[in-house]
Amino acid sequence: MSEISSPTSAANQVAGAYAGRRAADMPLARLVRNRMAMLGLAVIVVVTMLALLAPVLPLADPNAINTSARLKPPGSPDAVLGTDQLGRDILSRLIWGARVSLLVAVLAAGIALSIGTLIGVLAGYFGGLIDNVFMRLIDVLLAFPYVLLAIALVSALGPGLINAMIAIAIVNISFYARNVRSAVLSVMSMEYIDAARAAGASHLRIIALDILPNMIAPIMVLVSLNIGWMVTETAGLSFVGLGAQPPTSDWGSMLADGRRFILVAPHAIMMPGIAIVLLVFAFNSLGDGLRDALDPRLREGGR
Repeated sequence: MSEISSPTSAANQVAGAYAGRRAADMPLARLVRNRMAMLGLAVIVVVTMLALLAPVLPLADPNAINTSARLKPPGSPDAVLGTDQLGRDILSRLIWGARVSLLVAVLAAGIALSIGTLIGVLAGYFGGLIDNVFMRLIDVLLAFPYVLLAIALVSALGPGLINAMIAIAIVNISFYARNVRSAVLSVMSMEYIDAARAAGASHLRIIALDILPNMIAPIMVLVSLNIGWMVTETAGLSFVGLGAQPPTSDWGSMLADGRRFILVAPHAIMMPGIAIVLLVFAFNSLGDGLRDALDPRLREGGR
């Protein structure tokens, strides 16, 4: 005689299945299932750890010149990735250069994020004259190509990593401002904003407690995508001599130095080029994964 399930056990089974489905639909679970995002995150973690541990790793002096060992090919006993035109170890310069590239990119992203988010929130929340003034200023920034505007700013400020960081941050403010403004306008149409206003909540309280918390997910996506661009922009400024100055190890300056020997020692330009491509790919893959995981409209089965 077969057993008959009780209503309670059936309800528990349904609740368990629903809970399991909800757990699988959580943003973190969706992000973990994204292989490209996890690969990108792994690359970022490895590069970051190598950059942080550079002072304690058994690396050659990145600025030590040895003309008798110049342009050694990869696989040499004392230079795994070879040496450059001055005999400097390329592996050591890559790892030390990662510190420069990541530091400039992260700090520039933080500056652009802070100013751009402030502009976007104020413009989207208050609208009217404030919105028009801020957006017209942003349009002025958008009227110039990012790289050309950054080059012009660094040329005016003077070459150097700090000035390059400031220039990169300024040209990326518009990226955050317009995207955050768009997100704020979407949140402003929600009923809980009207309820907060009806309850007499101040502008500051509504922005701090009702709007900014809803900006966390899109901002995370924007930052992860933007840092990759900033790594490229930092390398570009160093490539034309406006970023890191000799003898500072930087991926862009390594590209600039290696291009003169591309026919006789292609590894001198290939190694920093591959490093830039991998790191930018990693940040873009992570950003795409975060966007897919945090956007409920992109859930599996609901696309």
